[in-house]
Amino acid sequence: MSGWLTTLVTVASLLFGGGGLAVLVNAVTGRKGRRAEVADRLSDSSLKWVQEFQEETSRARAEAAEARRETSEARREVADLRREVAAVRTEAETLARDLRNLRGAIMSPNTTIDRLRAMVGGDGLNGR
Repeated sequence: MSGWLTTLVTVASLLFGGGGLAVLVNAVTGRKGRRAEVADRLSDSSLKWVQEFQEETSRARAEAAEARRETSEARREVADLRREVAAVRTEAETLARDLRNLRGAIMSPNTTIDRLRAMVGGDGLNGR
């Protein structure tokens, strides 16, 4: 017999004798089954990760939107406070100027009581 024929007979006897064919079929189909099982597990894990990522992303977007709203509100409040401070500053500067003028008039030797009354806008009743 030739070498290749001997090999063929040996392989055939292994396959058909002693359950060799069953082992070969299980090996081939088992690998595919395991591969499919592994692929399913990976797919499930990937899906779970994607869902968790989407949930985290949704939470992060909601938090970012809330932070933007709070920032916008804080900016409005700061702008209002700046306007109030500017108004108070203007009023304080006006009062300081009036006090300087009044002090200068009081210290002046030429000032009369009637002139001081006219400066404070009163009629002699303590400025009321």
